[in-house]
Amino acid sequence: MIDKEIRSGEDSLVQKQAEKALRDGEERYRTMIGNLPGFVYRRENDRDWTMSFISDGCRDITGYAPEDFLHNKKLTFNDIVHPDYRERVWLNVQDCLQQKKAFQHEYPIVVASGETDHWVWERGRGIFSDAGQLLYIEGFISDITERKQAEETLYNERLLLRTLIDNIPDSIYSKDLACRKTLVNSAEVRYIGAKSEADVLGKDDFGIYPKELAEKFFADDQLVIQTGEPVLNREEYIFDEKQQKRWLLTSKLPLRNQDGRIVGLVGIGRDITDRKRAEEETQRERAFFDRLVETAPEGVAITDSQGRVMRVNAEFVRMFGYGVDEAVGRSIDDMVALPGREEEARTITRSVGEGETTLLETVRRRKDGTLVDVSLIVAPILIAGKQEAVYAIYRDITDRKRSEEALRESEALYQSLVKVSPLSICRKDLSGRFTFANQRFLEALNPSLADLIGLTDFDLHPPELAEKYRRDDRAVMDSGQAREFIEERVVLGGESRVIQSYKTPIYDGAGKINGVQISFWDITERKQAEAEKEALQAQLHQSQKMEAIGTLAGGVAHDFNNLLTGILGNIALIRGGLLAADPLLENLNAAETAARQAADLTQGLLTFGRSAMVLPLPMKIADALDATLAILKQSLPATIDIVRDYEHTAWNVLLDQSQMMQILLNLAVNARDAMEGKGMLTIRARNEVVGEEYVQTHPFARTGEFIRLSVTDTGPGIPPAILEHLFEPFHTTKPIGSGTGLGLSIVYGAVKQAGGWITAVSTEGVGRTAPQKYPSEAPLGLGEHPRGDWKNILGGIGQTCSGATFDIYLPRCLEEPRQSFAPASIPVNAGSGTVLVVEDEPIVRTVTQALLSRSGYTVLTAADGASALNVLRDHPVGIGLILLDMTMPGMTTNEIVRAIRALDPTVPILLNSGYTSNGAVRRMLEENSVQGFLGKPYDLHQLVENVQKLISRG
Repeated sequence: MIDKEIRSGEDSLVQKQAEKALRDGEERYRTMIGNLPGFVYRRENDRDWTMSFISDGCRDITGYAPEDFLHNKKLTFNDIVHPDYRERVWLNVQDCLQQKKAFQHEYPIVVASGETDHWVWERGRGIFSDAGQLLYIEGFISDITERKQAEETLYNERLLLRTLIDNIPDSIYSKDLACRKTLVNSAEVRYIGAKSEADVLGKDDFGIYPKELAEKFFADDQLVIQTGEPVLNREEYIFDEKQQKRWLLTSKLPLRNQDGRIVGLVGIGRDITDRKRAEEETQRERAFFDRLVETAPEGVAITDSQGRVMRVNAEFVRMFGYGVDEAVGRSIDDMVALPGREEEARTITRSVGEGETTLLETVRRRKDGTLVDVSLIVAPILIAGKQEAVYAIYRDITDRKRSEEALRESEALYQSLVKVSPLSICRKDLSGRFTFANQRFLEALNPSLADLIGLTDFDLHPPELAEKYRRDDRAVMDSGQAREFIEERVVLGGESRVIQSYKTPIYDGAGKINGVQISFWDITERKQAEAEKEALQAQLHQSQKMEAIGTLAGGVAHDFNNLLTGILGNIALIRGGLLAADPLLENLNAAETAARQAADLTQGLLTFGRSAMVLPLPMKIADALDATLAILKQSLPATIDIVRDYEHTAWNVLLDQSQMMQILLNLAVNARDAMEGKGMLTIRARNEVVGEEYVQTHPFARTGEFIRLSVTDTGPGIPPAILEHLFEPFHTTKPIGSGTGLGLSIVYGAVKQAGGWITAVSTEGVGRTAPQKYPSEAPLGLGEHPRGDWKNILGGIGQTCSGATFDIYLPRCLEEPRQSFAPASIPVNAGSGTVLVVEDEPIVRTVTQALLSRSGYTVLTAADGASALNVLRDHPVGIGLILLDMTMPGMTTNEIVRAIRALDPTVPILLNSGYTSNGAVRRMLEENSVQGFLGKPYDLHQLVENVQKLISRG
């Protein structure tokens, strides 16, 4: 009994010790699990992942307490798995369970705060019975969000670096220690002549270039790798895919790892082929110049600006007797100039100093003292506008001087030369009678030489023209000086021509003037070309003036739009606080009407300056015209007939429908006023290919395929003085109060913004036939025309009008029109979320904040880009949209957008501006760096509609 009690006591003691050890073990197990960087679980293999055990670490990762998941008390674990990943997680687990192996995967979860960008890593396995039956799943889950964000940041940085490398015009590559290519940019691929980077990677230079080039490149690579010293600015050549030699300025630098050990090299090559070719061309030109100087039949001396000889050629040595060594370094005047000719030297020095060329005949002295007659040409050598040297060319004219007497005796030979001259030449005596004429002169005026001799100008020309010729002849003979004349409306060969004449006095053997010689030539074509050039210059000046006015107009409109945004916004805020019967509403409505009229005016300025935001789409020109004319008919009196004349094969255009509305509406209103409410307005559209001949007379045009849209009225026409200023803003001929002067300016801006141009033609007061079909078109019956409008056109043939025609050229669009869609309406007062308003104008910022706040949004504000970034850093989560003004001090729009994207890649950005570049906005929208654009001024509905659309999309 005692032994039994002793054994029982010992068993009880052992059991207590075991229970204590078990409790201690469980405590240590729980402590260990609680300290893990994640949580462990035990769950069922069902679609809900029903948890039977989950450690407390889930609270830090998911935001939910462990008991929320146990037996799906509040939610299932599958509920927090991101919907896009639920199926792949299920399939991966089932596949591993079937193979009875551990599974692991990564996927995003939706945490308790609603955020969906948290990532977890999970590893687990199935627990099976001895019979192979799955009992449950055990596993471990840890938070890898920071690692995922780091991976994404690293990927973006590598993508940015790769983008920069591939867009740099220089070739960039890297090699490993075996000199194999490990990276090449697009420029290097192009230089090598490969199709892609993949064709180059892993190859060394021996697999790319000829052996002799590869060996040279390999030697440089080894020098960099072995010494750690860079090879800089080495000129090397390669052969491109066309086997053309290309020169590169190459630098190679060692590539080191984090420990400073060299693991390869980086090379940069700049294409200097053009420079090398220019150097070679310079060398060729220098050789050509040297050859030209040395073989010249004239003596050539080149001196510095002080007159010291730098170079002489062989003919100079022969002509003057000085050797090259004797001449170089000496003063040219000390060697060859005669004493006592200081005035001649000063004249030459002055002309050269003024950059002019001096030509004269003079005498120079040889080394042996003998004299030589020379024809001398002296001129400066200018390099980059600076005089670097002077060249002198000496031609020995001794033989010519000796032959002058013989030449004077060869008058007969001279006469024969004059007879065949391309100039018309004649001579008159002191009384004005013709004494000689060459064949060219006779052909121009038709008489024979026998009939001409003894006649005067009064026998050949009208009295007033003959009297002028007589006065000119007397002026030349009285002064003894030759003179040049331009004669207009001279009848030659039955046509009125313009001639240029040169009259010189004739001397007899005693040196007395005994007549006058006239040489003239037809310059009609030259004068016509000069007139055309002046006209083109005038057109160019007008185009440049219009561009300058457009820029100014756009800037003014920008400031007005900011003010109007504040005015319209404050009106909306005041209206929201008034009762429907409040008498102040009438005043508010009047104020809003005036503000919107001002907004239309600034929109006109922006359109003229081509700064209005438009979103052009491919469209059929006929459909665009029909849609506009449907509205236009309601705006014009019934006494104006609108005639449509479209080709059924008219091309498509890339246009915003608002541009077409601006163009036709303003032209139609202008025509209505010109016709005083009664007449015919013809709108015609034709395909037209613009060629070089048209561009030569219209410098603002360009060649290509265009739709030519013509708008013609039957009004009284436009005077030339008004045509010159037709498209200038605020230029109007209407009475005060009858117009803004912006109508045709808006047309001009809209057409230019659409990539085209506009011309206006009018002949004031001169009748012309009403529009008819082009001769190139086949005749159509009244019911055959696709638009059914030929009745109007044919019925008008025979009428005359003097009106104006505006021709608008719009570039052809090869894309087909897109299907239109109606945007879904946004519920009123449906605003929610947080909006960051970035605006430097206080009145706009304040009114926008008030409008959004009253619409249900939480609004944060910033006055500039730097402040906006600080707000974004202070609120890394929760901002649903950024409303960003495009013109603010401090940072450009691109800089602000890039900085925002660095902090938050996904937050929607809604740009807004009263004056901006279509190209800049369109580029950012296409890049998806911003998600929308809202033009100023905007009202409450436009603001809320755009904000809610982007927040809802986000």
